[in-house]
Amino acid sequence: MTRTAFLLTLSLLVAQAHAQHLPMRTPDLKAPKLFDGMPNFSLRPSATAAQSGAWGDPRTWEGGSIPKPTDSVLIPPGLKITVSGTETVKTIAVRGVLSLVSGTLTVNTLQVLPDGYLELGKSGQPVTAKLVLGGERLPKADDPEQHGAGLLVLGRLVAVGEPKTSFVRLVSAPSAGASTLALGQAVSGWKVGDKLAIPDTRSPARRGKSASQSETVTLSGISPDGKVATLSTPLKFAHAGQERFLPHVLNLSRSVTVTSKNATTPGHVFLGESATTDIANAAFVGLGRTTTSPLDLDKNHVARYAFHFHHAMGPFAGAWRGKLSGCAFDGSPKWQLVMHGTTKVRVENNAFWGARGAAVVIEDGHETFNELVGNIAANCPGVTPAEVEPGQRTDKEDVGSEGVGFWLANAANLCTNNIAADCALAGILKFPRPERPLRGTLSYFVSPTEEAASRELRFPWADNVPYPVPFANNEVYSSMHGHEFWEESAFTVRDSVAWNCHQGLVPRFTEPMIVDGLIVRGDSGALGDESDPTIGVPNRYYPVTGRLKRLDISGMAIGVKQQTPRGTNEPNGRQFDVLIEDSVFACPVGVRIDGDLHYKRDAVGQSRTLLKNCKFSPLTPNNGGTRAVDMILDFGNDINALAADEVYVESFQGKPGANFRLYYDIQAPSVIVPIATPDGGIHNLPAEQDSARYHDGQEHFRIRGLKEKGLTNAQAWAKYKKAWAGSVAPITAKKHPTLGGLVAPIVASNIPPLFVQPRALTGIQLDGDSSACWGANHDWHQLWVPLELEIRVDGKKVGNIRADQYNAVSRRTDGFRFAFPSSVRDSREHEISVVVAGTSEHLPGSPMRRVLR
Repeated sequence: MTRTAFLLTLSLLVAQAHAQHLPMRTPDLKAPKLFDGMPNFSLRPSATAAQSGAWGDPRTWEGGSIPKPTDSVLIPPGLKITVSGTETVKTIAVRGVLSLVSGTLTVNTLQVLPDGYLELGKSGQPVTAKLVLGGERLPKADDPEQHGAGLLVLGRLVAVGEPKTSFVRLVSAPSAGASTLALGQAVSGWKVGDKLAIPDTRSPARRGKSASQSETVTLSGISPDGKVATLSTPLKFAHAGQERFLPHVLNLSRSVTVTSKNATTPGHVFLGESATTDIANAAFVGLGRTTTSPLDLDKNHVARYAFHFHHAMGPFAGAWRGKLSGCAFDGSPKWQLVMHGTTKVRVENNAFWGARGAAVVIEDGHETFNELVGNIAANCPGVTPAEVEPGQRTDKEDVGSEGVGFWLANAANLCTNNIAADCALAGILKFPRPERPLRGTLSYFVSPTEEAASRELRFPWADNVPYPVPFANNEVYSSMHGHEFWEESAFTVRDSVAWNCHQGLVPRFTEPMIVDGLIVRGDSGALGDESDPTIGVPNRYYPVTGRLKRLDISGMAIGVKQQTPRGTNEPNGRQFDVLIEDSVFACPVGVRIDGDLHYKRDAVGQSRTLLKNCKFSPLTPNNGGTRAVDMILDFGNDINALAADEVYVESFQGKPGANFRLYYDIQAPSVIVPIATPDGGIHNLPAEQDSARYHDGQEHFRIRGLKEKGLTNAQAWAKYKKAWAGSVAPITAKKHPTLGGLVAPIVASNIPPLFVQPRALTGIQLDGDSSACWGANHDWHQLWVPLELEIRVDGKKVGNIRADQYNAVSRRTDGFRFAFPSSVRDSREHEISVVVAGTSEHLPGSPMRRVLR
């Protein structure tokens, strides 16, 4: 067992079970209710195994009778029952071993207790078998939380099917009517009769409101070299690519299948508490009862998803609590694979198809060290009418119905080399749950009870990112947004791809995030309209992302729509400046600078945007010119006309020495500077400016400006050192063929330094956030015990830190930060350990390897 697993095990076993979402003590297997209020289906069996043996052998069973379809079956500890034919029963409770080696087992509820083991094949011994679940909902009096009619795992689940290539990229784009598919690599395990799926590849602007053209077909043959698939019926639609990017074909058939008996009461897979699993090459088809309709305890119960890790936090052996590889998930009314309150699940090389809400979900934001690697999620249509942002429902807990491939509530899990296609909202979404009480900083949690206070080691929320680059090499196509990230966390998104998306990468309030490497390819024949153009990176949600590098954007109406940072923005203090560097654009507008002179902007606080070593070219060689940079000031009602807003271009078109400062037209010397008004005062700009530039049908504006009326920029600067946007364009500033506004040459040494996110973190940021115990009532008072921590580099102590106390009134913790001494910041990689002082107990994420700069 790893140190992290040991710590979790130790802490969880002593935790008080004061809410259904907190882990219980060692379970009483004779209790009527188990984990999460789940009924104990082992207590009243009508058929009990008497000895190990075949299910169909009467000698296996007490009384010598094989179980009937109406029976509730118990497999006691120490016994192994093998199924190799077609069997049907009402309920099975497994406390020994149940092995499905062939045939079909149909059961309404199959419960694997903590001492039980369900086996559908095992490593090196794949099987061909089917497990059919659900069909009949249990009376609410017997099952108030509606756990039944599914597979409920509190013990061990292993399933192994025949190996099969899960998905492959096509080598050429198929046209409508095509009966063969040219595959980019040889596939293995594909058989006649397999179900194949191909996502819609059209851009949202091109498809408009038409139905999705994602489609499924049946395989009728495969070439000897495994590179050409023949279809039983021709394709209905064309599936075009974009330059070198081409669509994928998914194989949704497996020799091991878990499915539902009917659509009235579909089955579901639930793994909780001490559950562990190892699954390879299995199919999960038509599972899940929770839908995208509003949650309701009677009509649409939460947490009955297709495959759901639900607070599985008990002890486990080996590196992973759960592994799913080479599997296929086909259809779900909301979510397909969910990690909730669960750590250390590896999800690799799986194919997800047809999840209405979201395919793969990291649910709450306190999950860490789960890894999503090399999967594909496609055909996630979302709800109608579309939900264009998460968290918009009245019930803020009811999220994930928007149509997303990979839906993650934090950046503390690994998401690399994944593919998402045909998603209504986004292929990859990082979104913190709204109004969700979150766990605090790495600390021991103390629950005030009548007994001795219990302690539980807590994970951080999102600020302690165990993977410096949690999102890398992911590709999204044919979705509204390619990659969408919400809220501040210090991490890097690297080498992403988005093609035929309406917006390529959407950062929202993600100031410390770094985007390092992004390819966006748009549908140049469908650029949207002026009110809703296609955009590579709409960096416009405050606080904006401070660093974008190695962007390669073409075929979009606008490459980057860059809102200028607000400098000193009350009450949050200094915001990072914006640096866009080493990038290439082939768009009608490469970068659009949207100046922001927000009313709360401090006139002294600088706001700087620098475009460094960026190259711009026309969309195509023959379609005319391009605007490399546009300069726009678009005001609302409230402005600070004097706030400094500076824009620089260095090494324009990759040419050293081609350096410029860009000014807004309104910064020309002769333009009148407005005077200040009190809050709610009458708008008093000159009439010609009012009607031409500022008037929006309202009469009342708040303006921070001069106290003296009628001064031009030049006059105001000479008298008060104040002007529109904080400076006056020099008389040498002129119009430029491709750069917007007024452009003045400048030497590189005169470009001021930027306040930007550092290239690498210089310490372990262990900051907390507004948090309360997840799963606890908001009115329940919690306390945090300060925790002394020791920091080690390469095994040697370099310092101590102390976790701050939690304030039960404001529900805030200031967190803590440790800055490494200069002696170890040598730009080399080191092993960094964070342990409880005076012990060898590592905190989650420790040890880690980081380059210290």
